[in-house]
Amino acid sequence: VQYISTPAPTVTQEVTESIEDIIRRRIADGDYDDVLRKLPMEQRAEYRPKVELSTEKSKQGLGEEYAKEYEEKVLGNRSETEIKYTEEQQ
Repeated sequence: VQYISTPAPTVTQEVTESIEDIIRRRIADGDYDDVLRKLPMEQRAEYRPKVELSTEKSKQGLGEEYAKEYEEKVLGNRSETEIKYTEEQQ
C-alpha cells in the first residue's frame, strides 16, 4: 500500500532565517497571537441561560404528537393553541 504525502521540509539556513525574519517582523508590528484566557468556572456559570426543565411525564406519546403535527401541516387542522387564541380574541 502506497501513501501519497508531502515530504517534510528540509531545514536549511535560509528556512531558519526566513522564520526568524517573520518572528522579528511580527514583534516589531506588535502582531501577537495571544491566547484568550477563559473565565473561571464560577463566572462562566453566570453567562449560561437559566432553563427550567420539567420532570413531569408527558401526557401524550411521541406518536400522538407527530400525528397531531402531521394533521396541522398536511390536513390543515388547527392546533389547540390556535383554537385557544381565537377564543380569547372573541
